[in-house]
Amino acid sequence: PTDFDRVFGALFPANSRWGGVFDTFLAGSAGTPAADLYEDADNYYVKVELPGVRKEDITVALEDAALTIAATRAEKGAEGETRAEFRRTVGAPEGVDAGKVTAAYENGVLTVTLPKPEARKPRQITVA
Repeated sequence: PTDFDRVFGALFPANSRWGGVFDTFLAGSAGTPAADLYEDADNYYVKVELPGVRKEDITVALEDAALTIAATRAEKGAEGETRAEFRRTVGAPEGVDAGKVTAAYENGVLTVTLPKPEARKPRQITVA
């Protein structure tokens, strides 16, 4: 397994995405947000579907090797305004530089990109 698999695999069982991390967010309306954790040669990615959430109502922070994603969604109904809140902190892979982490929110999908440290990127070795 890769570093990503070891870090996130220990936190979330293989039989369910994120092990129920999102069970309470958006409960009773649109269901639970879908989430994907994946990597390529250069980055780790956390992608979370947050439909109906305004960009201004999302916060992402990386501190002490912990990635925290929080969001709030307000809905107006016949009985007034209701709020759904989500906050989750997960361990980030070792060596991720907090200054290089980016987050983009487009069409209801939040994508957090955590660049791999140079030492962990695959390298081609020339055979002499």
